[in-house]
Amino acid sequence: MTIKPRHFVGLHAHSNFSVGDAIGLPQEHIDFALSNGMDSIALTDHGSMNGISHQQLHVKKLAGKGVNFKAIPGVEAYFIDSLSDWKVLLQDQKETKRLEKALASGKTEEIAPEETEDGGTIVEVESETKGTSKFSDPITQRSHLVLLPKNNEGLKSLFRMVSESYISGLYRYPRMDFDILRRHANGNVIASSACLGGRLSRIVFNHQDQSVPWEDWTVNNSNLEVIQRELKEVSDKFVEVLGGPENFYLELQFNNLGAQHLVNYHLMELAKRTGLKMVVTVDSHYSRPEHWREREIYKAMAWASKTKGTVDPSTLPEDVSQLKCQLYPKNAEQLWDTYLDLKKLYPGVYDDQTICDAIELTHDIAHNQIGSVSIDSKIKLPSLARIVDKEPLEKLLERSEGMSEDDLAFKELVRLAIEGLRRVGKAKEQEYVVRLRRELETIKELKFSKYFLTYHKIMKVVGDEMLIGNGRGSAAGSLLSYTLNLTQTDPIRFGLVFERFLTKFKKNSFPDIDSDFSDRDRAVQLLIQFFGEENVIPVSNFAQLQLRSLIKDVARLYGLPFEKINAATGKIEAEALAVAKQEPGFDRQVWVLTYEEALKNSETFRNLMEEFPEFQTTIKVLFKQMRGLSRHAGGVIITENSREGMPLIKSGGDLQTPWPEGLNYRHLEEFGLLKFDILGLGTLRMFENCIRRILIKQGNPNPSFAQIKAWFDTNLHPDSNPMTDEKVYKNVFWDSRYTGVFQFVQPNTQEFMRKMKPQSILDIAVATSIFRPGPLGAKVDQKFLRNRTNPENVVYKHPLLKEVFAETSGLLVFQEQLQMIYHKLAGVPLEETDSIRKAFTKKDISNKAKAQADRDALRDKFTELCFATNGISKEISGEVFDEMEKLVSYSFNKSHAVCYAITSWQCAWFLTYYPDEWVATYIDYCSTSKGKVTGKEDPKAIALKEAKGLGYKLAKPDINNSGFDINPHPSLSKTLVPGFSGIAHVGKTATQEILRFRPYRTPLELLVNSDGTWRHSKFNKSALSALIKLEALGSLDCVGPGKLFQNYRQVHEVLIGQYDLLKRTSARKKNNDVGKALLDAIEATKDIPDWTLAEKLEFSKELAGSVDFELIVPADVRSKLDDLGFSSIDDWEEKGNYWAVVSSAELATTKTGKLYLKLKLFAEMNKEYTCFIWGWKGEVGLKPNDVVVALLDRSEFGYSCFQNKIFVVGNS
Repeated sequence: MTIKPRHFVGLHAHSNFSVGDAIGLPQEHIDFALSNGMDSIALTDHGSMNGISHQQLHVKKLAGKGVNFKAIPGVEAYFIDSLSDWKVLLQDQKETKRLEKALASGKTEEIAPEETEDGGTIVEVESETKGTSKFSDPITQRSHLVLLPKNNEGLKSLFRMVSESYISGLYRYPRMDFDILRRHANGNVIASSACLGGRLSRIVFNHQDQSVPWEDWTVNNSNLEVIQRELKEVSDKFVEVLGGPENFYLELQFNNLGAQHLVNYHLMELAKRTGLKMVVTVDSHYSRPEHWREREIYKAMAWASKTKGTVDPSTLPEDVSQLKCQLYPKNAEQLWDTYLDLKKLYPGVYDDQTICDAIELTHDIAHNQIGSVSIDSKIKLPSLARIVDKEPLEKLLERSEGMSEDDLAFKELVRLAIEGLRRVGKAKEQEYVVRLRRELETIKELKFSKYFLTYHKIMKVVGDEMLIGNGRGSAAGSLLSYTLNLTQTDPIRFGLVFERFLTKFKKNSFPDIDSDFSDRDRAVQLLIQFFGEENVIPVSNFAQLQLRSLIKDVARLYGLPFEKINAATGKIEAEALAVAKQEPGFDRQVWVLTYEEALKNSETFRNLMEEFPEFQTTIKVLFKQMRGLSRHAGGVIITENSREGMPLIKSGGDLQTPWPEGLNYRHLEEFGLLKFDILGLGTLRMFENCIRRILIKQGNPNPSFAQIKAWFDTNLHPDSNPMTDEKVYKNVFWDSRYTGVFQFVQPNTQEFMRKMKPQSILDIAVATSIFRPGPLGAKVDQKFLRNRTNPENVVYKHPLLKEVFAETSGLLVFQEQLQMIYHKLAGVPLEETDSIRKAFTKKDISNKAKAQADRDALRDKFTELCFATNGISKEISGEVFDEMEKLVSYSFNKSHAVCYAITSWQCAWFLTYYPDEWVATYIDYCSTSKGKVTGKEDPKAIALKEAKGLGYKLAKPDINNSGFDINPHPSLSKTLVPGFSGIAHVGKTATQEILRFRPYRTPLELLVNSDGTWRHSKFNKSALSALIKLEALGSLDCVGPGKLFQNYRQVHEVLIGQYDLLKRTSARKKNNDVGKALLDAIEATKDIPDWTLAEKLEFSKELAGSVDFELIVPADVRSKLDDLGFSSIDDWEEKGNYWAVVSSAELATTKTGKLYLKLKLFAEMNKEYTCFIWGWKGEVGLKPNDVVVALLDRSEFGYSCFQNKIFVVGNS
């Protein structure tokens, strides 16, 4: 009888979530396994369970199609015997390194211990888990262990174990030990001994002849009894902690590695002696057999990235015969054939029946020992005890008999909503009461009450500590959101539609509420403090290999000409983008270049693929493989008992979700984990800081946040301010003064507002909705201005349309307007209109025939309903539909637009009524944040330029006038003084000491008290040196011709050069006249020259973080340039004369041998420009910091000018 296995299930398999080691999404592995005649496969990625969301959702999708496939979630964990012993070794190593570093620096107390955890992206390093004892560093060494759940309890056990491995065992890699297995497995988890990196394999390897290369090891009997004794000891331990021998299997694999057969030999011997059962695995790492080469390339690229090295193409196998292991999901027949080929090399080692049984056993384990395993999908929000205050909760529970948690949550939600309606003064207005009741009924039917209570608690916890935005997205259309203080915008006042946010038909997904906070990181920390560190978890995103960089990387491997490839990659994206922009609803923010798009829409890419066909497959296979772990910009999960709901991971010291929730994949909600978007908006931080300056000016030296918020609520909360002040609209939007004003960055937007002359929040919302690529491409801005200027010329195809389009001058600008058209003209209930809106905006462009058929059906339905409801002819309603269809894909969310328009108006109000404080706040903000920068410009330089446009000057920092931050000058109008916080070496405590001893009237008072004792301790030598180098003693009036000091270099030479002597003098009992010592030092240095311009510029850059531009272009030179009408290169619009400053200049020659000068120029924005001076003759001639005026033209390569059209007007 022929021995041959009929069944096999791969119980050890990897997907591209084994980053750097395997390729192919879990669903691709499943699909191949199905096509390969298999009915089940496990997923056991390295160290994490990040891929099982893909696995589980794909199996669910297959089940919906009637395909029965069993996907088993698991993990190949990193294992050590004892975490507690390992931690002691790790701490000893860290302390040793700390002491070595301290001894080398001579600062034994100051150097903190190393806290490197890494984590996040786990890249498997085979040399640290496989091979000889030379890789046996007890700190980095770890073994592999395959773990599979037997049931849903076992899956929760795995989640707890993986979470603990990251929380308690992370040092570059997460680790678990016998204790974790003992505490969590509870007989519900199966383990196998894994690959050559397994714990049992290491025992075998430790007893081999280490003088023989690992690659040459093969089956032998050396140290057999010692090895078997140790194998039994460790395997007995696994059996014990896992709950019995039925939960631990010895794992055999078949490949061309001699070391593998050595391990197999010892494991088979162990099985004979102990009765432990064996399984055979493939340890698959790519989803299809033909992808072996791409996997090798991917591994090499990942290792090169990790080590900051390069890939050597000669190290890659040239064909499949050179592979040691073929690691695709094999079926029973393919695995058996592999075994039969290999057993010939090891005569007498293997028994066919034994191996056949071990292969068949995998099927039995998968289908009989492992039950139905799936991730619990019930919603996992915090308990009511956590999100409801104590007193209301007690009242709820008093009458809770027979009520579900949803019922209780809804009852509390109603209470809070009514309380909120009273708070905003609308409880007696029928329109508000009816609307709120309707919204609550929808929430109740959808069972979203607990979600809203959680969000209410979030806003309460954070809102007591910082300002919260007016609202974001469609949630601002909800009156309930407004009454719960989730948003600050009254939706009825601004005509916002609840049904754009939620309807009873949105049962498949929870609301997506985004919120802005002044300090996102602190907001998250506040939530962690309230809900617990393990219950507020940032959402993960997974970075993927992108086409442009992938083409370059693969081209290097294939030895293709880099210059040609580099030039092509830039064109590929531009060509594909140009086509993508023509598609309705195009959004540049979310558009990503795909392989298919490039092939379809980029001629350069097609030509490249035709010219170099050898790497086309590699590009296609590796595109979007996992590159690493990243983090969602604002999303966090808020839950309870998180370790049971998901296998947590850790990155950069912070816990993160194992599964993503973003543009590419939305997996968390599928498993009951709801994302809350906690986003940062710097403008809100500017509001807080501006109000702080205002209150300080009004006499409050240290305003609390409660006082800041009270001031804001009184003056600027949308409920307190009607936002109709004409002075604000004229000062900012009509007269184009936009310093620090949110959203209004681009000159074309500002010009549009000047022509539009907005008079309301809705006007601002309309403008910001129009100024996006889609509407601008359709020339909506021009149409709007024409219609607004000549409203009598606007033609409405039906009177009802005038109601819909009144606020947008006859154009469809807002998405909600489509809903209102269907509601008013076609009689469709509002709650049914959002699905229609989506039908317009989410068409299947891959199937044009179907898209056209769907469009025709939608049109016919609309015209029928319009006729039935309002008697509108099909001809007219058809025209309405056609016009609506053109613009709806470019329309914007009105709720979001209105909220952000309010924020813009609030900025404008500050600029109008508190310009000094606002401008100072804006410059301060731009010192540490990007401000309005979209490229490489210096944000602070841009802010300063805007301030100068309003007539402001920036003085030098000053010992008597500077505070912590930039502030208005106490006595000079339109003058701002930099703060000490932006100066290196002048810390918070030094600043506090400076402020405490002010005012200073003489240099002597900087050093000593009136009794001659030394004055400062925190304001030390380095801090004083920094202020002198930045010329910050202006208010002392002691520097300059005929004054105490001739220049600041002399000041530095005296006060810093003689600092220690002066300090010692003050401490003497006799001869302690510091004033005399100071005068002697001044006399001795009276002839010292000032610092050079280059030195002063370096001080400015090093200590203040940016160049003091007035050092380069003094006021008199700038005045002359302005008088002559020369703009700076920053303001280039068309060919003409512009001034700039030379950064560098070098001679170069064209391909035809003609000489030219290549300049790097900059101006006030500190942005670098390349300029080519053609026809150059002679030496370079120009020096760094020369101020030049040139007749400049511009092309895609940079700016250009001829030699006889560039002149130096100022230099160093």
